[in-house]
This record gives sequence, C-alpha cells and structure tokens, in this order.
Amino acid sequence: MIGEAATAGASMDYRHIQVIPIAGALGAEIRGVDLARPLVPGVFHEIHRAFLEHLVIFFHDQALGPDHLTDFARRFGPLGRYPFAEPLEGHREVIPIIKEPDQLSNFGGLWHSDTAYQERPSLGSLLYALEVPSLGGDTLFANMYLAYERLSEGLKTLLAGSTSNPLTAVNSAAKNQASLRSEPLAGGAMTGTSLDPATLCNYGDMLFVIMGTCYLIQVHEGPGMTSGGRIK
Repeated sequence: MIGEAATAGASMDYRHIQVIPIAGALGAEIRGVDLARPLVPGVFHEIHRAFLEHLVIFFHDQALGPDHLTDFARRFGPLGRYPFAEPLEGHREVIPIIKEPDQLSNFGGLWHSDTAYQERPSLGSLLYALEVPSLGGDTLFANMYLAYERLSEGLKTLLAGSTSNPLTAVNSAAKNQASLRSEPLAGGAMTGTSLDPATLCNYGDMLFVIMGTCYLIQVHEGPGMTSGGRIK
C-alpha cells in the first residue's frame, strides 16, 4: 500500500541515489543526482521508484534552466500545458508562478489536485523554486492514498458505489476561479489567458481511480475544483 510505503525509513535498495524520507505520510529528499546532466536509465528508474513510493520528491541545490525542467518532466510522460496563465516565452510548458510582496492572495492557494477539470488530469507537477521567502510560503501536500486507506471498509464500500453506478467527481475550472486565479493574476506579474474557465469541466472522473502502475487508489477530489459528486 502506498500509505505504508511512504512511511518507510531509510533508502530501500537504491544503488545510484540516496533517498531520505522527510515525513511520516509522504515526501523524500533525493541526493546524489544533478538534474542538469543527462540521466542514465538506471538513475531515472530509481528516481521514478522513489516518486511512486514517496509521492513527493525534492532535489536540493539544483541549477536548472527551462530546458532542463522540461527534459526531466518529460521522462515521466507527455507534457501538458496549463490553460490559464501565459507560459515562459519560448517554453510553452513552463509557467512562471509569481507572487509580489504586496499581494494578499497567491496563485492556486486552495487545496486542489492540479488540472482535475481536464479530460486527462496531470500525473503531477514539477516546481522549481527560484526566489522564496525566508519564512512561510510553503507548498503543502497531502497523501490521499493514505487518507483512503484509513477509511472504514463500510465507508469505502459506500463511496465506491457499484460497477454499473460508480461515484464520480464533477471537477470544474470555474469553481473558486476568483481566489484560485483571477485575483492573483490581476494583482501581480503573471499574465492570464482569455480562456473561459466554464468551458473546462470534467464530469467523467471516478472519485477513486485504480492506478495501473501501482494498482493503487487515486482520489480525484479537492475543495479547490471539485464541485460535487454523482452516481452515473
């Protein structure tokens, strides 16, 4: 189970990298790799395994440019494009996330699963910190696999519905549009797009999805974008 794997102790049979768990529920720091250099298959295989085991992985002291970021992210799968903010010039998959000192709201500051409103939600996001405050400003993560595992069997059965009538999540980009995107974009250095968020609404995602790689449960729900649930 991923909840148990994420709480494991020291590195598990890693030959090329060092993996240091940083919290009980999820997260690990990876040492001994320079992401600006080409990664041999054995190194990336271990990085990918650490990602599956710990859900969130951190690489300190990296000097990376936009091409390094996209090259590394592409190792995990095809890259998507975020629809509501203009990308870095010449790098359509890279979005600068900027919060000015006088801004009272930050971009994407509610609990959410990235791009859950799209037909094919993202596997994950790669964040590269260039300038951060000395205190605060942390990005928080939650282990939804572990949250599901800790539910009672009766509640799991209730939430799963049935094969013919599964419980599905309704994820809309229009929900919390002001606090998630409009206010930060209006008051800062980021540039928004003209796309109407009401046009992106996914009615088809099962609330609990079996992930093929690990045969685990992925929970597609969050107050930032999930408008409700329904039985098909």
